[in-house]
Amino acid sequence: MLEVNNLRITVNSKVLVDNISFKLDENKTLGIIGQSGSGKTLTVLSIMGLLDRKIYKISGNIKFLNKEILGLKEKETASIRLSDIAMVYQNPFNTFSPVEKINKQFDRIYRIKKLKRDDVKIKNLLEKVSLNESYLKKYPHEMSGGELQRMVIVTALLLKPEIIICDEPTTSLDINTGRSIIKLLKKLKKEENFSIIFISHDLDMIEDISDELIVMKNGKIAEKGKASEVIKNPKDEYSRKLLKLFKLGD
Repeated sequence: MLEVNNLRITVNSKVLVDNISFKLDENKTLGIIGQSGSGKTLTVLSIMGLLDRKIYKISGNIKFLNKEILGLKEKETASIRLSDIAMVYQNPFNTFSPVEKINKQFDRIYRIKKLKRDDVKIKNLLEKVSLNESYLKKYPHEMSGGELQRMVIVTALLLKPEIIICDEPTTSLDINTGRSIIKLLKKLKKEENFSIIFISHDLDMIEDISDELIVMKNGKIAEKGKASEVIKNPKDEYSRKLLKLFKLGD
C-alpha cells in the first residue's frame, strides 16, 4: 500500500527526520511510538503532503500503490488526501468548523472532491460507529469528545480511503472512551478493508492494534519489527528505556 524510503526532512539545514524507511501492507496496522520531537508527526504529515515546502526540505521516496507521491504538485496531492489517504487527528474538536453543523461540513467535502453525496454510505458509517443521522444536525460542541472522534472517523471513511493515519487519536479522551475507539478502528478496518498508521504514547493501545511497530528517536528509527516482539523483547537500548517509561505511564 505504502512504501517510504530514505525519507529526510530538514529546516535550515537542521535534520528533523533522517533516513526513515518502512512499508505498510494491505489491511495491516503500523504503529509508531517515540517521545515528543522524535519525528513521528512530521513523517506522517510528509506522507499527507501537509508540510510547507517553502519551510521544509524533503527528500527520499514515498510511494502509494507503487506511485511516487513525494514531490507532486499541491493540486495532485490534495486529490489524494481524504480520497486515498485520510487522517484522524488527536483533538477531534479541531477537525470540524465550530460554526457549522456536521451535515454542512460533509456537503463541503463532497463539493470539493466534485462527487455526488452518498447518503447511504453516510448512514451506514454512522450506524457502524453507533451514531445516528440526528448527529448530522448537531454542531461539534454539542457532542462529547468520544462522539466527535467517532464522527471524525466517519469523515475519514467517507470517500473509502486505502489508508487512515491516526495521530494520537485517543489522547484527548478518557481511557475507556479511548479503548472503545481502538476497538472500533479494528472492527472498521476489517469491514471497510483499509490500512492504518497509528501513532500513540499508549503502549497497551499500540500493542492491541498494531501488526508492525516502529520506535523513533531524534528523527531516526531506533527499532522496527513485529509489534508483539518489539514490545515484549526490544533489542535496542533506547527502545527498552522508552517502553519502560510508557509502561510507567510517562
